[in-house]
Amino acid sequence: MKKERVMKLNIVCIPGDGIGPEIVTQAKKVLEKVAAVYGHEMVFTDILMGGASIDACGEPLTQEAIDTAYENAAKITFENAYYRTDIGAKALKAGQK
Repeated sequence: MKKERVMKLNIVCIPGDGIGPEIVTQAKKVLEKVAAVYGHEMVFTDILMGGASIDACGEPLTQEAIDTAYENAAKITFENAYYRTDIGAKALKAGQK
């Protein structure tokens, strides 16, 4: 019998502001359903960026947020949902995809 591969994914969510929070909320729901079907586990960590971060922390992107994003391979951003392992904090800070 083939053993199923179960994954635990640590996913950083960067909802930003505007319509981002609503989009990221729905993306999380989709990912949770997929995880439930295939028996995977997803751990979401939200970090602030943009106006939300300015309101809460006084700057658009804190070093703590950059470090958290850099430590996790999967990211959901306010611009679009994607899976990237080939970029780090420098790309996030520069606003690159």
